[in-house]
Amino acid sequence: MNAVEQTGQSHAPVKIETPVLIVGAGPAGQLAALLLSHQGIASTIVERRVERSTAPKAHAVNPRTLEICASVGLAMDEFYRLAAPASQGGLVQFMSSLSGVALGALPYERQDDAVRALTPYPLANIAQPRFEQLLSQAIDQRNDISVLRGCTCTDVAQDADGVSVQVELKSAASPVIVRSQYLLAADGANSRIRDRLGITMEGPEAIEHYMMIHFRADLSELVAANPGILYFLCHPDISAMMIAYDHADNWVLMQRCDPAEHTRDNFDVDTCIDLIRKAVGKPVGHITICNVSPWVMSSQVANEYRRGRIFLVGDAAHRFPPTGGLGLNTGVGDVQNLCWKIAAIENGWAEPALLDSYEAERKAVAEVNSTQSLHNAVKMFDLFAYLYGDNTDQQKLHFEKICSEALTSPELKAAIEVQRPHFDSLGLQLGYSYADEAWRSEPGIDISDYRPSYSPGSHLPHFWLKGEGDSAVSILEQLPVNQFSLLVTAGQQGWRALLNSIDIPVLCLCEGADFVGLHEAWGEQAALADTGALLIRPDGHIAAVFERPMGDAKQRLCAALAAQLCNPLLKAEKVA
Repeated sequence: MNAVEQTGQSHAPVKIETPVLIVGAGPAGQLAALLLSHQGIASTIVERRVERSTAPKAHAVNPRTLEICASVGLAMDEFYRLAAPASQGGLVQFMSSLSGVALGALPYERQDDAVRALTPYPLANIAQPRFEQLLSQAIDQRNDISVLRGCTCTDVAQDADGVSVQVELKSAASPVIVRSQYLLAADGANSRIRDRLGITMEGPEAIEHYMMIHFRADLSELVAANPGILYFLCHPDISAMMIAYDHADNWVLMQRCDPAEHTRDNFDVDTCIDLIRKAVGKPVGHITICNVSPWVMSSQVANEYRRGRIFLVGDAAHRFPPTGGLGLNTGVGDVQNLCWKIAAIENGWAEPALLDSYEAERKAVAEVNSTQSLHNAVKMFDLFAYLYGDNTDQQKLHFEKICSEALTSPELKAAIEVQRPHFDSLGLQLGYSYADEAWRSEPGIDISDYRPSYSPGSHLPHFWLKGEGDSAVSILEQLPVNQFSLLVTAGQQGWRALLNSIDIPVLCLCEGADFVGLHEAWGEQAALADTGALLIRPDGHIAAVFERPMGDAKQRLCAALAAQLCNPLLKAEKVA
C-alpha cells in the first residue's frame, strides 16, 4: 500500500507536485534548494520545526562551504559581518577552568590574510541559526522554492516514476501527499527517512555522552586575556568544553555525562547554572538558560547513500564527532555534488546512471572525514590522560602540578601541539579528489597541507584575477553552477568555435579575452605547463585536462563530456 492509499477516508489528502522534495531545512537542505534553483530546478522544502531552532549547534563554516555559498549569490560581506571576528574566533584555549590557569593555545584554522592565496574565503565562525537565516533570506528571493514548516513525514513510497511522501501539517486538517521526481533526505542525524528505508550506519554509535547547555551571559571581561572560540576546560572536576559564539552574549557548555544520567530531566535550570558557574570558576552575573539537549558523539557513515530516487545528504548520511568541524561542511559538499547531477538529467544532458556517482564520490569523502574526526577525538582523550596521570586517586594532584608548571613545561607544550591538526584541516577541506585516491589512502597524510592540484577530480584551485578597477576576483567566481566551463590558456582560442558544434552548454572562458591574472598569467603556472584547456564540472571539480596542441580536440572533449554525463550519444559527436 502506498502513501496515498494510507491516508484514510475521512479527509481527502491535499496533493502537491514538485520536481524535488527536500526533507529538512538545515544548511544542507536549504543550500540544496538554492543550488537547484540556480540550475532551473524547482523544489519544495518540508521542515518539522515551525520556527528555526535557536540552539547555535555548528559554528565552523569552512572555505569550501563559503565558496559554494558565494556561487549561489550569498552576500559574503554580510556573512563575515555576522561571524565572530578573528580576534575572538582565532584561537583554541586549553585551561583549567574558564577563569583559571591557561595551559596553552592553538590557532583555530587559518583566518588570516595569508590563506587568501589558497582560497578567497577564510573560515568563518558563525552560529548555525545565523547561517540558516542568511540561507532563508536568499530562498525568499527565489520564486521556484517553496518552504512548508510544521511538517512531519509519516510515510514514503517510490515507484519507477517518482516518490510519494505523506506529510502531516500542524496547521492543516487533511494530510498532504507530496509527489516528486527526487527526494533529498536532509533530516539530520536521526533521519526518519533513512530509518524508513532501512539503511544502516557503519561505525561506533556512542563514543561519549554529553549534555549541550546553551546559555546567555556576558563573559567578555573574563576571557579578555585569553580570547578564543573553543575552551577546553581540563580540571578533573570539570572536564568540559565551552564554545564562545559571542563572548558577550552567546555560549554553549558541552558537559560530559554518564550515559545513565543522559536525560534532559536530570538537567534542570539550577543544575545547569551550577555547572556553568563551576566551569567558569568565578562568580558570574546573570545567566539565562536557552536550550538544553542530550547529545551523543558518534562516528558513522551510511552504508547506502541512495535508494532509487531517494538520496541521503548531510547528517542523514554521516554523523561525525565535532572534533574538526567537518560535519556541516561535508553535508554542503554532498548537495553541491548531487544537485548538478539531478539538473543535468532533468535538462537532458545526462543519463540517470550519472546519479550512481553520487555515492561513489561523496561516501569516500565522508569516510575520510569521519575517520579524521574520530582520530581528533581520540587525541583529545590522550591529552586528558596526560593531564590526569595513571593513578585515578591522584588525578587532582597530578593536574595541579602540571598547572603550576604550565608556563615552563615542554611536555605540556608538546602534548597540546599534538592537537594542532585537529584545528587546521585545510588539506581535507580543499584537497579531496573524486578521481585520485592518494589524498585518502596515503599513510600519515598531513591534513593541514593543502597543495593545489590541476589533476582530474580535484577542486579547481583558487587564483586571483583582475576585476573591475583595481579589485581582485577569484577565478572560482567566474564558474557558473548551471553548466560546465572550459578554461582555456592564452593562445588556444580555437576551443571556443569548437563548442558551437556540441549540444551541451559549456561556458568557454579564454585567458586574455575573458580573464586576466592579477599578479601573473594563469596559464603560466608550472602546474599548467603544456595545458591547453580544463573542463570544469558545475560543482567546480576538474573533469578533464587537455594538453596542447588542440589536434583531435573535439573527439577528446566529447569523450570527456560523455564520461562525465554517462551519455553515450555524446561520443557520436566526435565523428560528426
